[in-house]
Amino acid sequence: MLRDENIYGAIIRAYSHIGPDSVVRDGAAVGVFGFAYERDERGVPVPIPHFGGVHTGRGADIGSFSTICAGTIDPTLLGDNVKVDSLVHIAHNCEIGDNTLVIACAEVSGSVRIGCNCWIGPNASVIEGHSIGDGSVIGLGAAVLKDVDPLTTVAGNPALSTRLVSRRNRALSALVEAYYADRQPE
Repeated sequence: MLRDENIYGAIIRAYSHIGPDSVVRDGAAVGVFGFAYERDERGVPVPIPHFGGVHTGRGADIGSFSTICAGTIDPTLLGDNVKVDSLVHIAHNCEIGDNTLVIACAEVSGSVRIGCNCWIGPNASVIEGHSIGDGSVIGLGAAVLKDVDPLTTVAGNPALSTRLVSRRNRALSALVEAYYADRQPE
């Protein structure tokens, strides 16, 4: 069921289910073909069909011009109250937990598992097959190349725990100060 009766150009493909009290905004594409190929005996890429569709829970909000790809066999899943901003790409076979926010221009590669109550920042990328634990924060433009533990904040490229980054920065500052403390001014 859709709350907004005036959706223009949104696409909801076969095998997809939009949960009650959900919104699919202008130009969004839900349940579209995912990017999955295998090479034949000549090395030519051959597409793998996607029949899983997309299932959203109650209260989902899918922003304008976002793409949520169909799962290959099982559906791509968005939990209750998942909010997807405009211009987001969520690839096939992903699972996104309840109350998670995925912000503008984020890219979530195939088979990624994102826990509940997470925040995926603008322009963040999560590489294929990794997991993000419940309550985690993925910072602006972060490139997630490995699993993220629950209740962890990561930032940067590659994405690292902000605690680790702070510790490294303090150690680097101490080294720089020690180096210049022994130098005579010219």
